[in-house]
Amino acid sequence: MFCHVTPQQVMGVHNVSSTYHVPLLMKDQGLIDFLAKKLDLASVKITKELKQSGDNLSMRWKALTSGYVKPKIEHGAWLTK
Repeated sequence: MFCHVTPQQVMGVHNVSSTYHVPLLMKDQGLIDFLAKKLDLASVKITKELKQSGDNLSMRWKALTSGYVKPKIEHGAWLTK
């Protein structure tokens, strides 16, 4: 690469059915782990309640995005895949 970044700093955001899927896509590509390391988040004390709150938010976000699929029109028929 000629842009002076490592491969770990490059995210591939391909077409998704909704922009709400982009954070999940980036998480799957390791963005959270990369940022945690770069920002030294391991040194930050997180209470059990905050961890549970974050896990709950993550589950709700996944549920929100799994229910949202932008319909497509293909050859005059509506598709949701």
